[in-house]
Amino acid sequence: MVFNETFAPVAKLSSLRMLLTLAAIHNWEIDQMDVVTNFLNPEVDGDVYMAMPDGVEAPAGGPWVCKLRKSLYGLKQAPRLWYEHIDNFFRSLGLFRSEYDPNVYISAAGLIPLILLLYVDDILLFSQSAQRVSQLKKLLHAEYKMTDLGPIHQFLGLEIERDCQNQILYVHQSRYIDNVLATFGLSECNGHWTPQPTSNRLQRLDDTGKALDENGKQKYQSIIGSLNWLMQETRPDIAFTVSMLSKFLSAPSSEHLAAATYTLHYLRNTSDLAIQYSTKRRPEQPTEQRPEQPTEWPIGFTDSDFAGDQDDRKSTSGYVFTLGNGTISWHAHKQPLVAFSTVEAEYIGASDATKEAIWISSLFTRLLSLDAYPLEIFVDNQGAIQLAKNPKFHKHAKHIGVRYHFV
Repeated sequence: MVFNETFAPVAKLSSLRMLLTLAAIHNWEIDQMDVVTNFLNPEVDGDVYMAMPDGVEAPAGGPWVCKLRKSLYGLKQAPRLWYEHIDNFFRSLGLFRSEYDPNVYISAAGLIPLILLLYVDDILLFSQSAQRVSQLKKLLHAEYKMTDLGPIHQFLGLEIERDCQNQILYVHQSRYIDNVLATFGLSECNGHWTPQPTSNRLQRLDDTGKALDENGKQKYQSIIGSLNWLMQETRPDIAFTVSMLSKFLSAPSSEHLAAATYTLHYLRNTSDLAIQYSTKRRPEQPTEQRPEQPTEWPIGFTDSDFAGDQDDRKSTSGYVFTLGNGTISWHAHKQPLVAFSTVEAEYIGASDATKEAIWISSLFTRLLSLDAYPLEIFVDNQGAIQLAKNPKFHKHAKHIGVRYHFV
């Protein structure tokens, strides 16, 4: 019984970007399919009743209700029932679910890998073999009413362009940016070349600040929501800015709205920027002697400021992971505690990056059936590096929470 479950099958965006990178590097086929009326397929696994629909005459002696035998749109548990239904179907085809992303399925049979990514009712098929993709499409058509969208061009608002001959794939959101600018009346505005001025030091609203009225507050929240979706999908360059501006959502001022508008002006100048996924060897690094690294392997970078928040003096840290020539995962967030030094701030940031690195490495090796290999994370603070390698500075580090020693 999943009456109280509202889970919907949504793949991680980092998984999607990793698969797009691998498709560009290995020249895989990428085909897209859509399940028509997906929530109407599964049967309800409990007693659920609904009122008689309008226009349906009930027999005499009512009142009457309808007992649902199949799921309906609007039913709270419909997404969970749908996921259970299609998961059972995929398993019956010999696809096994990745333990690192439950919406990524990998073929357990055949020498040529076939990978399937599920995002509610949207399905992406990845394989070197067009024949295997075609075979799976036929099986999907036999089970569900499907729309075959062919080679991928758009997915979740992403615009995807491929140059198969040169093994390059571009991902951008130019149309989405144009729509956002048009929504806020900035289609013809002058552009900026940085997300925020370097001198910008925003603070929470105080007694001297000018609070926005309800309309201004809603506009600010709408801008940040639009920027946040853009940042999560294709724009790591505004991750720090979105993290900073999000702190003022509950009580924004006119100064905060001006800063958010400044970022929209930046998008006006950079709407055509795209992430390029292609093969590229990692430049030689003066690192310790180790076995030869595979040609394409994820690499991480992390950095932190120190006491950058003007209100509570907490630090902001972030990381970015690349594969081949493109960025596959990024994050920027304010740390939950006050760091005592730059070493501590960088050390905490490196610990958060390490958690992401383990997940990326695990999914990557599973997708390509590779042996595990160390994933490098580059940190630009020697004190943090030494503390991570040899935690011997007990007098200076004994106050650091256990969870941050995870690195």
